Amino acid sequence: MSDVKQFSPVSTLPVSFSDVAIAHVAKKVAKQEGATGLRMSVKKAGCSGYMYVTDIVDAAKPEDLSFELNDSVKLFIDKKSFALLEGLHVDYVEKDLGLKRLVFINPNEKGQCGCGESFLV
Repeated sequence: MSDVKQFSPVSTLPVSFSDVAIAHVAKKVAKQEGATGLRMSVKKAGCSGYMYVTDIVDAAKPEDLSFELNDSVKLFIDKKSFALLEGLHVDYVEKDLGLKRLVFINPNEKGQCGCGESFLV
């Protein structure tokens, strides 16, 4: 009889990323001169209430919390958005017709709009 092993990711980050998502972000950061990381926030928009905002940035803003995503990339999270982003999982997937994009799986969401661009808490 064999033992079944389950993968259980351990992360000290408030937002977790798949390996593919980290590789994608690291590639984007490396392409932009002077960039050091990814900044995440939410803004009121869309038909459901909030939208995710991701930007490749040179440095944190004064209102950002800073984390190490990997050895070469930092993760900056806007303090005002933190409660809505905590527990978020980010993946990078290929959708229909070869469209590749970041996908956000958020336990804080209560619903999404039909197009998936905005969410409700």
